[in-house]
Amino acid sequence: MAPLEERIAYGRKIRERASLLLEAYGETALMQARSAADQPGLPAAERSFWASVAERIVRSTASVEPLAN
Repeated sequence: MAPLEERIAYGRKIRERASLLLEAYGETALMQARSAADQPGLPAAERSFWASVAERIVRSTASVEPLAN
């Protein structure tokens, strides 16, 4: 397992890339991240990175309904 600092840095890179895609592409940011992950010949690590970016975009754009009492 990677040291904590490396995992934190990796998480930051994912969040930063997701944020940049949202700023640049708005509603199509998720499609852009998924498209990047599906590029032929992409190494597994890059594919995993882009899949994580896509997941981050989904989480950051999801609308959250308040819990009912």
